[in-house]
Amino acid sequence: MSSKKDNYIEGGIEEGSKLFEKLLLDSVKNPHKQLEPENKTVAPKPGFCLKTTSEKGEKVFVNVCSSEGVLKPKDISEDELKEIWASGDATKFRIPMAIGDVHKERDKSGRDCSVYDIIINPSFLEKIEKSRLFKEFFITLVYEGLSSKHDLQLNVDYKILKNRKAIGTLQMQMVRTKSTPVILEMNQEMYDLEKEQLAEQQAAKNSVGNQLREVSTKRQNTQQITPKYVIIREPPTGPAEYLILEVTLPDHKSSKSLILDVGEDCCILTSNDGKLKLDLDLPEAVNENDTGAQFNRKTKVLTVTMPCI
Repeated sequence: MSSKKDNYIEGGIEEGSKLFEKLLLDSVKNPHKQLEPENKTVAPKPGFCLKTTSEKGEKVFVNVCSSEGVLKPKDISEDELKEIWASGDATKFRIPMAIGDVHKERDKSGRDCSVYDIIINPSFLEKIEKSRLFKEFFITLVYEGLSSKHDLQLNVDYKILKNRKAIGTLQMQMVRTKSTPVILEMNQEMYDLEKEQLAEQQAAKNSVGNQLREVSTKRQNTQQITPKYVIIREPPTGPAEYLILEVTLPDHKSSKSLILDVGEDCCILTSNDGKLKLDLDLPEAVNENDTGAQFNRKTKVLTVTMPCI
């Protein structure tokens, strides 16, 4: 009898899993189809440069760049964006972006400064350059992204440089070619906006009954644990519009250590250190491309919202 470890193939897909069967079926139907690589290297083009300071008073520049290699976000109107922003649920509108590592440059006075390159799709860059509302929303997400990836806290006051599109040499970056859920982290302001909605969701969960599936935390082996989770079906009766997965992660301070993959009928959550794994077969087929994820630093809960097909 083979061990569980032997059931894994290169790339981390478990043999016999729903995702494995889906890929196998696809290869049988399309034997000559070449698998598209999930990542590729892109060379960004300059867009505009944002100047601000860190909480330590260090000068920081953010080069907002573009590349066709970055996925294009869903096209929405300003009115739709206002509704999303007012709700506090940023997962309803996802902006694919590549956040690069810091590179040290010199400002015009010759002093050292930190520079970060953010790459987005050219069509969305054009949109935020024309709309102040979209630009402010985008910069809010950039601040959240830099905080999550680099633990960088930036001053809310910033300035867009008029005469320079970029500081220093733009860095080539590896970007994803396929859509995947982006885990956004809630700051205190977003938490306050969501507080009332969370209370309503909790009341709804108490009345859902057998629509909830809750599993206590347990160790699968000496290395991996399965976290406590709940699956909520919305609405509780009638055709399902959404599946909402809530995972309690008390040992995680941010989403930087988490890897989330959602397929049409499965959801897999793992950690970079390999100590956590949640592999679920979903009770409904979902649209993985429109799935959103959000990690609340205060409650230590990851919420994955999956629209049903």
